[in-house]
Amino acid sequence: MPTRVVLDESPSAMQREPSSSHLQQHGVFRSTLMRSVINTEADPNSIRTAVYTSASDIRASPRLAGYIYILIASVVMIASVAQFYKNENFGTEIFKRLGYDDRGDFIIVGGSRVYRWKFIGAFVVACTGAVSALFVLLVHFDPFCAPNFWKKCFRDGSKYERNFLIVNCVFWGAGVHICTSSFSIGTNQPNVFFTTWIAFIASALNYDMWRLGADLPCLTEFVSRQRQTTIYNWSWTFVFTIITAGALTDMYVNREHYLLYQDGTPYRPPIQDWVRALSVSWSFVGIASFSIYAKVMFVTWRKQWSYVEGVVIATLIGLTAWACTTYTGVQGAVAGPTNAYFGIWGVFFSNLATFGTWLRETNGVSHIRRRITSSISSRLDVESPRSQRSGGDQA
Repeated sequence: MPTRVVLDESPSAMQREPSSSHLQQHGVFRSTLMRSVINTEADPNSIRTAVYTSASDIRASPRLAGYIYILIASVVMIASVAQFYKNENFGTEIFKRLGYDDRGDFIIVGGSRVYRWKFIGAFVVACTGAVSALFVLLVHFDPFCAPNFWKKCFRDGSKYERNFLIVNCVFWGAGVHICTSSFSIGTNQPNVFFTTWIAFIASALNYDMWRLGADLPCLTEFVSRQRQTTIYNWSWTFVFTIITAGALTDMYVNREHYLLYQDGTPYRPPIQDWVRALSVSWSFVGIASFSIYAKVMFVTWRKQWSYVEGVVIATLIGLTAWACTTYTGVQGAVAGPTNAYFGIWGVFFSNLATFGTWLRETNGVSHIRRRITSSISSRLDVESPRSQRSGGDQA
């Protein structure tokens, strides 16, 4: 039996019901603690209510799962950083044989270098994230100390929680740079790499869910409302191109410390290679962002843009396939668990998904062939009378 769940965090939730137009537009499942179950099976325009769950139990918060993910990720990070530190300076002789002097900026584990400040930063990020997430979880289940205050802080639409989530997103965004960028623990310890990204994504989704619960526009709703379905895939392409371009820029900043290998021989990439890589990666960001803009704004040119879009997608697939085979393979410049590695592969698979969606959106290749054939036929029909008239005039 289809039901729609509508949530409202205001004190007057027991007396107030959402509008039917809002229900029809969004389908609505809003994440709140005070849920009203609206059954519109008989008449979608009618609103009958009224089953409200506890209006005072913040343990029902859908954002609670995000905090649990952050806590687990932070605990795993602490254990991984500690294990990494136990093996400090193992493999130092490898770099001494290469004649590389790190001047004390790095710690070396298993022949891999990590900035000393990034190692300390990873430990601070993990501990701070674990303590803050644990604190939030505890206050959600606190029935004694200050339950009314915590309800005020973590109810739907609470500005206290909004501010906390914004700070949390910024904090874990900085954590992504500290723990997964060049010469960080994450590039040598996959547990740190993945748990940092998990914590950041959980923080971002929690903020988006807060906006949904506060009845504010959110990114997921914006993307899902678009009639042209390739916007969803272009959004993922944009995200992965940003990750790739940012990672390559970070590598360029630290280029003097990079030792790449060609036929087993270490070498430093020339500046021309860096300029070429940065130009291509940031061009991809521009193409993805312009494609999203064109899909939203060029409504009157939608059919014409779909042809251009197909060519752009096919070109990107070819370029990213070449980049994957050239730079992410054995002794590749971005081989291993790095942001650039996953960014390049993410762009490739996003482009494949975009192309499949584009084919479905345009009704496939057969539809395009029919459109081209009909366009040529209509042009020939227009030119045929002209040629007959010119022939008659000559006669």
